[in-house]
Amino acid sequence: MTHGRFPFTLLFPTLSAAFGWSGAAAQTSIVERYPVAEWEQIAPEAAGWSAEKLAQAQTWSKQIAPSAAIMIVQHGRVVAEWGDTAFKTKLHSIRKSLLSALIGIAVAENKIDLNATMAALGSTTMNHH
Repeated sequence: MTHGRFPFTLLFPTLSAAFGWSGAAAQTSIVERYPVAEWEQIAPEAAGWSAEKLAQAQTWSKQIAPSAAIMIVQHGRVVAEWGDTAFKTKLHSIRKSLLSALIGIAVAENKIDLNATMAALGSTTMNHH
């Protein structure tokens, strides 16, 4: 599939655990890749994803809400997509949803301890007003 230079799509990084990304295959060869006129494709299995679970995710996404398109990008390569991913969509207020998903992933990977205090994190300056 070909894509426009900057397609605006919704990404669902939190679906990775639920729909089959193990990360094992991808961790051995992470390379910086940036999209150009065409996005590089990779087979889901080669990236550590389950094609069967991605098909389930596609079915589920069509049932929960009408989505213009879904595109799953891992390390600069398209793992899966459905819908018209070249269609430019106006996105509003995506920051909170994206940050929430990224923080959830970091918590699941034990990179963030939600119970840690600022003192435990080494902060010596606290602004009290």
